[in-house]
Amino acid sequence: MDPNKKQECRFGAPFMPTKKTINLIPMKNTDPDYSEALFKEYKERSKFIKNNLENIDYTDFDEFYSHNGIISDDHYYNIIRAGISRPKLFYKRTPAEKWHNTFNPFVLHNLKSNMDFQIILDEYTCATYVVEYVNKHNRGISNLQRQIIDIMDEHPEFDIVDITKKNEY
Repeated sequence: MDPNKKQECRFGAPFMPTKKTINLIPMKNTDPDYSEALFKEYKERSKFIKNNLENIDYTDFDEFYSHNGIISDDHYYNIIRAGISRPKLFYKRTPAEKWHNTFNPFVLHNLKSNMDFQIILDEYTCATYVVEYVNKHNRGISNLQRQIIDIMDEHPEFDIVDITKKNEY
């Protein structure tokens, strides 16, 4: 492994925030407004935004859009589409929730467990998910989940976003 190469999260975190849950398909050269130059610009912008998400905490969508030169929701969705290679469901999440995997708060709190789910939009994604799940090597996450549950039980006034925020030391 190259020590200079940036390691990426196998789950794709940080997750792109969206104002609503939306299914996006990759940008194709058959799209009505497609141009090679625009695709290239959007793809670069997608990488830029992903990098910013890793390094900058945004308070809301206005700040996120402004800092990243996003002029509208449709503009942002096109940027995302240029950065994906397969259809993908983007869950509604705020910029502050960029590190949150999709979960069900009821299940987490009441059953003291996580409910891992993924919407499968094509056959390749299904096969990839099954292989990754079978070969899953990160079993230590349950300790983190237990700690979060304990904190929430002790402090019901806390918000799940606040509990899981990255601490700056």
